[in-house]
Formats: sequence, C-alpha cells, structure tokens
Amino acid sequence: MSEPTTLPQGVRTSLPRAAWLFVMATVAAATVVVALYLPAAVRQLADGAWPDIWPPLLFAASLVEFLGFHQLVAVERFLATFHTGAKRREWGVMPRAGIPSS
Repeated sequence: MSEPTTLPQGVRTSLPRAAWLFVMATVAAATVVVALYLPAAVRQLADGAWPDIWPPLLFAASLVEFLGFHQLVAVERFLATFHTGAKRREWGVMPRAGIPSS
C-alpha cells in the first residue's frame, strides 16, 4: 500500500479566491446583522415577549435547516426540471473521462 501524499500548496484549496472572498464577506455581513439585532432580541426576551417572538424564531430556524446542503441540492434539482423547457435543444458539453487507469 502506498503512503498518502500531500497535495501542493496551490492545489489544497478547492474554491477560487473570489469565491472565498464572497463567502467571507457574506459571513462578515451576517455577523454584523446578528450583532446589531441581538441586544434588542435579548431585551425583548427579558421583558417577557416570548409568545410574540417564538413563531419568527421557529420560522428562521426551519429556514436555516431547510437550506442545509442536502435540501438545497434537492430544491435546485427540482427547480431545474422546470428550467429544462426553456433550454430546449441547447445541450452543453459533457465529457466523460471514465475510470482512470492507474
């Protein structure tokens, strides 16, 4: 059995730099939004507004769960079934490499 080899430094990242910057900017923006809303939310909970707050919190939690990777892929595939009618007779290139011989 051969030893596992480490990939070169330039190959280790799976996303391009622009994609990483977009992800980091999105995370930073989401962090700022949460930091701005969190004090008011804690204050409302402390004042006893739980009956008014739990439905939006439940909706937000279910939305986050729904947007998990597996569900998002399923939704994208479902929506793609309706998009195929607009792309009639426009086929892309789909090269098949097969199983590489070692």
